[in-house]
Amino acid sequence: MLTIDEVAYYLDGMEYDFEIDDDTIQIIKKNDIVIVFGQSDDLLEMIGAFEEEFGAWKGTTIISNHGRKIKAIWNDVHINPPHCFIYQTDIEHECFTILEDKKPYCKGIVFKALKDETWKSDQ
Repeated sequence: MLTIDEVAYYLDGMEYDFEIDDDTIQIIKKNDIVIVFGQSDDLLEMIGAFEEEFGAWKGTTIISNHGRKIKAIWNDVHINPPHCFIYQTDIEHECFTILEDKKPYCKGIVFKALKDETWKSDQ
């Protein structure tokens, strides 16, 4: 059984615009794991147990049908923390860092999906 710790460890330090191979995605899906990260300056990406993409220009909050929330924070100053995108949630999760030109770009999260979980934007 694959854990969220193992997935976060695998992703940590990857360069921006990374791609995860299909075999790895299938393993992540089978273990009901979700990866959340920022793409460009305006997207929140979810891949794994389900795949979704939400507009996140200047940040957004997404909410699941189970009442779970993830807040995407766009940090255009990049000072503290240095990441462009960070995420806040009460969901049990692990973090990983995506790099761009070897500098922190996004602090993504990995968590377990709930049965029949769906997500929508609050906007």
